[in-house]
Amino acid sequence: MTHHPKSAAVLALLLLGACNAPDAPVQTSNEAAQQPEEPSALDPTDKPAAEANAPVAQPTADDKVSPCLIQDGKPIPANRLKAIGTEPFWGARIEGRCVTYSTPEDQDGTRVWTQFTGTTEGGTWTGFLGDQRFVLRTRPEQGCSDGMSDNRYPIAVSLTVCGEERTGCAEPL
Repeated sequence: MTHHPKSAAVLALLLLGACNAPDAPVQTSNEAAQQPEEPSALDPTDKPAAEANAPVAQPTADDKVSPCLIQDGKPIPANRLKAIGTEPFWGARIEGRCVTYSTPEDQDGTRVWTQFTGTTEGGTWTGFLGDQRFVLRTRPEQGCSDGMSDNRYPIAVSLTVCGEERTGCAEPL
């Protein structure tokens, strides 16, 4: 089997690019300390000898729960929302404790892992976008206006991101 230098270079660039992908999770320092490290898929020999001979557990339906819907080891409400704001334009898709924040410059969005507090009627998602504090708050407000269209939304949103205060509206997905 022969290896081509160009193939190896392309593979290396793809792997490096994946490290900085815009949808890669952004974790708070507290979250990184709280969450167990993912097992290495590259080196199965890292298992202790007793564990290496243990029977392999079969996945169940419960194993497929999104990490966005688990916080501190407990399930949380899905809170699936779509939020928008103007001047400057921004958007957010919320599922559980995960917020995907987007701007015109980052239309695919960046996932922000947050700590969720609240209820389905109103809540706060707190985390970090890069090294900047990220806080998104929702509260019921029938007739919330995005300021640009005639659309009315049932939820008002305030957002602190990159040191700026922003407002917007949201609706369930």
